[in-house]
Amino acid sequence: MQSRFALVFGDQPPAARLNHGQVRRLLALGVSLRWASAALAAVAGLLTGPRPFGALVGLIITVAIYNGCLVLAIRQADEAGARRLARVSMILDQFFAFAAVAIFAGQPQGAAPYIFVTLEAVAYEGVVGGLLSMAAFAFLEIGFQVARQAFFHVGFAVNEVIVFTSVVGLAGAAFIAVTNILSSPQQEIDGASLSLAFQNDGEQPVHLTRREREIIQLMASGYSNGMIASHLHLSESTVKGYVEMLLNRLNVRNRTEAVAMASRMKLL
Repeated sequence: MQSRFALVFGDQPPAARLNHGQVRRLLALGVSLRWASAALAAVAGLLTGPRPFGALVGLIITVAIYNGCLVLAIRQADEAGARRLARVSMILDQFFAFAAVAIFAGQPQGAAPYIFVTLEAVAYEGVVGGLLSMAAFAFLEIGFQVARQAFFHVGFAVNEVIVFTSVVGLAGAAFIAVTNILSSPQQEIDGASLSLAFQNDGEQPVHLTRREREIIQLMASGYSNGMIASHLHLSESTVKGYVEMLLNRLNVRNRTEAVAMASRMKLL
């Protein structure tokens, strides 16, 4: 039986479930949120007067140029290009967001600019993306405090590191949990996507999700992992994970036996 941890946090990356259209919609959403974030940062800067204010202006201009270039790149990108843009923008956003965190250091809004990029990392890369985003924030925050102490003789703000890192960590955990609960393959089991079969020896029924059925059917048609990945718009490593899961669920040793078992169980 699936553990509660796996049910909440997932055992497969949500990125494996993103098709080309979803990647493009997420990229478009990211563009909109960057414009909104830049505007909010400007308003917050005017209201609270971060120091140095010039750094905030420079950051906003840089983000505007970066976002404009990204819009043009998205329009021209094919499927593979869109996925590369998603990963590149996810990484760059980590640094831009932390630059805002550094500018607003010591102010109530604190780690707020980093929440968006943590959500972005979870949306694209699931648990791994969320954990990497949280780890990156902790590393950057500690590095920032050390640099500020060394060059500007400002005391190391231990409380700020603990609080900001905890906020980002809690947000990341929440994003991971919600994303996996809403998009977990286990949630796909319904009248349209459930394959229920009993093995000949009377064991418990085998439940296959819609995605697993698609993959076993393509396997039966002679598709390799690479061909399946291309056909379903998944990464080859994700397909390999699905295949290994199918072998385990069907209690077989290789793809040929898996197809034979699926046929015998009327799953094809």
